[in-house]
Amino acid sequence: MEKLQKNVAVQIRAIRKERHMQQNDLATVVGVTRTSISNIERGKQAVSLVLFCRIAQALDIKPGEFLDMALSKKASISVSRKDVQDPKIRKLIKEAIQ
Repeated sequence: MEKLQKNVAVQIRAIRKERHMQQNDLATVVGVTRTSISNIERGKQAVSLVLFCRIAQALDIKPGEFLDMALSKKASISVSRKDVQDPKIRKLIKEAIQ
């Protein structure tokens, strides 16, 4: 799960920069502090499913595509779908991306 968190962090930062957004801009849209965005991007703070979806929306990307990017081989830290072993979390992710 730690690898997934790191990949999500890497993807958030990369997409945010691609969109020419500052951490403060993303934080304002998502409804958290800039410090939270910084901590998330450094992998120091976990992201709830709700926050994950709000960040995806703020970055103008579908949550499913965002998750696929984090799970893909393109991500800088390897992770697989098997890293999400909790069936409840897998169900929530599946519902969120449909």
